[in-house]
Amino acid sequence: LLVALPPLVQAWPSPRDGNTAKEVLLLHELEQLIEGCPQELRGRVAATLCPVLCRAIGSDNSRLAERALTLFSGATVRAVLSSASTLPMLISALFRHGTPHWNATVNKMTYQVLSLLRDDDGVAFAAAAETALNADAVFVQGEHEDVGSAAAGG
Repeated sequence: LLVALPPLVQAWPSPRDGNTAKEVLLLHELEQLIEGCPQELRGRVAATLCPVLCRAIGSDNSRLAERALTLFSGATVRAVLSSASTLPMLISALFRHGTPHWNATVNKMTYQVLSLLRDDDGVAFAAAAETALNADAVFVQGEHEDVGSAAAGG
């Protein structure tokens, strides 16, 4: 499994390429690999996959975001992906910096995933949400400072 994942992640199409069909197929393959993930490899697998999955969740393409969110319907996949180290990153991607997705179905699925993650481990979810919200606040504050300095001619 650890041999197959890095090449798969490296072969992932960049968002500029706009190859949604390939990304959806790769998400299906990732789901199959995660389902068979042994307990002792879960942390390393989650760390490898989390950036790719977060990018898919945050995609403006509704088909890709829906497929990424569908992964969380399986308890095994949720258990692998929601480790203490990756949960803040996942929650941040699900929150989308406070901006809802343009597609209502993606918003509904996002709410369902957040609910599932909270129900699985409320304490870890609360801690990760706090971390994610603090990071998002710093991100948004930085955007406003950049806009302010640009408006001031800096």
